[in-house]
Amino acid sequence: MFASFTEKLFPHDKRLNGAAVALLVLFSLAIFLPGFFTLPAIDRDEASFAQASKQMMQTGDMVDIRFQDDTRYKKPVGIYWMQVASVKLIQLVAGDEVQDTIWPYRIPSLLGAILAVLFTASIGCKLFNAETGFAAGILLASTFLLNAESRMAKTDAMLLAMICACQFVLAKAYMQTKALKLKDFLLFWGALGIGFLIKGPLILLGPVGTLIALKCFKQDIGFSKKLNPLLGLPFALLIILPWYLLITEQTGGAFYKDSAGHDLFAKIWEIQNWGHNFGLALPGLYAVIMPLTLWPASLPLLLAIPFIWASRHDKNVRFCLAWFVPIWLVFEITLTKLPHYVLPAYPALCLLAMHWLLSGMRDTSNKLWDIAAYIIFAGVSLGLALLPIWLPIKLEGTLFYWAMFAATLAFAACLTAIRLFRSKQPNLALAPLPLAGFALMLSLFGFLLPNLTHVFVSEQIVKQLPLLPECQNQLLATAGYSEPSLVFNTDTQTRFLNVGERLAVEMKRNPCLVGVVESEQKSEFLAKAPKFKLKPEYVGSVDGVNYGAGKIVHLDIYKTAAKTVPKRRAKKRPAKPNPTAP
Repeated sequence: MFASFTEKLFPHDKRLNGAAVALLVLFSLAIFLPGFFTLPAIDRDEASFAQASKQMMQTGDMVDIRFQDDTRYKKPVGIYWMQVASVKLIQLVAGDEVQDTIWPYRIPSLLGAILAVLFTASIGCKLFNAETGFAAGILLASTFLLNAESRMAKTDAMLLAMICACQFVLAKAYMQTKALKLKDFLLFWGALGIGFLIKGPLILLGPVGTLIALKCFKQDIGFSKKLNPLLGLPFALLIILPWYLLITEQTGGAFYKDSAGHDLFAKIWEIQNWGHNFGLALPGLYAVIMPLTLWPASLPLLLAIPFIWASRHDKNVRFCLAWFVPIWLVFEITLTKLPHYVLPAYPALCLLAMHWLLSGMRDTSNKLWDIAAYIIFAGVSLGLALLPIWLPIKLEGTLFYWAMFAATLAFAACLTAIRLFRSKQPNLALAPLPLAGFALMLSLFGFLLPNLTHVFVSEQIVKQLPLLPECQNQLLATAGYSEPSLVFNTDTQTRFLNVGERLAVEMKRNPCLVGVVESEQKSEFLAKAPKFKLKPEYVGSVDGVNYGAGKIVHLDIYKTAAKTVPKRRAKKRPAKPNPTAP
């Protein structure tokens, strides 16, 4: 029965038919959409990207990239243009108010994740067979890291799609003897150009890194001539150069200083962000967290490692290794480490894992290795399943029963997968893993995170802001809280003043300014208010977790006392002369 189903779904050995593509898209949508519309803007990257895109629409300037008055030159313009186009299209149906809603800005990431799944499946068809490609696509769609990126309005999911597009054409040139078609030529160089507009030279880690690694593996790379770089490079430059020339003229080279000097190269030599906060900048970090970020694909990958090593001289396996190794090594030696940096290597890992599984789970390992893999996977799965229990109790003082039920289902599927892998049933072992992925993503992103109100502090602030009917232009300023999600959820003119004294000064100057004071700045704010003859009126408070800063916060909201707010008065018009008066 299973063989019959496989024959109908994969009638062609080296390409997917329409039914298989439709199943990949439907599964991707099913697993990526829970929480897509309900998760508030996430700090700090997503909110910063979305706000910069919003300001492009507000100002009409599609060249410069700004967050409020500050330049935002860490990344090129590609993802901002995609987000603007996405919001504009949604506005045609839903109206202008969707500009202030986060989910339209996430659509490019959703599309990028789906495209990455489809290209991964297509690469698997070229390197191995249609069944392996399809399984690898399903497995990639189930991974924890790609699910997180598909729900955030930032660069990484779409960059992954462009890398996979390049790798698809490269794999096609690698495997076939005949020349590439025009559509393949346009796809490779078009994806390369778009990728350069999304995240600069990082797009080269895919195709160029693969070619360098193949050369190091003593593999002939003469097939790369099929890409016709003499014609392809000018085509890619037609996509890349217009904006780069415009931003150079507009900023006088400041973009390159910030993008390359302060962002790209600084991350190689300096410890920033996540690596700084947790002190985990040493090489090997990505290998340690891989069982979590690649979950649930980490189980077959761990079991397949001995087979992959034994098959390293196989031409098709070597291509996947040449794809994976350069990306992994570059980011392992880079001091700044963020979990999503190695995402472009994950399709290759899924392909290798499924090649082992659907080759009959060739036994090249020992029992101790397998037992270690099962224990690691079971431990990570249990930890993920406990999150929907622990987090609501810790943060909200309650339980989310649907989230608990879905997480329990995910853990049960993981245990079933372990049992099937141990019994060496390759045709059945794959099935529980996508089920586990779907159940956990439904639990975490669909039921859990959108309801953790204490995590989304900016959302709580917005709900408690007072309406000042006396003011035509009501503004907001903060002291001690400066997360970009607050700007996205309120107004571009929202101000971060950092210290309580400055907030007191500004509230005195502008009675239409509402103030938000973090507990560490509250005493200074209240102490300085009488000095400036300010009478702050307490409105409400917000308690929550500022995960961007890694601390618990208490915020108080104040407005200027009502009697000090100047009310609008109707202007007196001069009396009209009476023509009949003597």
